[in-house]
Amino acid sequence: MFRKFKTVMVELNTPRGFVFSGPASGVELRTTDGIIAINPREESYLNLTQTTELTLRVGTEFIRFALKNAAACLRDGRLTVLAEEIHEAKTEAATRKLSPRS
Repeated sequence: MFRKFKTVMVELNTPRGFVFSGPASGVELRTTDGIIAINPREESYLNLTQTTELTLRVGTEFIRFALKNAAACLRDGRLTVLAEEIHEAKTEAATRKLSPRS
């Protein structure tokens, strides 16, 4: 039975523990093969290629993560990403806001 999800529950994990856990209304995975957009209504997906970057839409904000040696799996509205390393990537707009003006 196909279930409609309004959000995807996202879990980002490394060997050291959770980096992020929470709902997202949109997910974009950048892999070695290209970009894959996952919407909350996708039923299942398994990514066997290496995921290198992940962008989450949480409310009205976008959060980017850089991933090293990662794989992702979507099942029953839950996206699980396992990676050797995960770091939040600062967006250019956020960097400009934080930089002092000359």
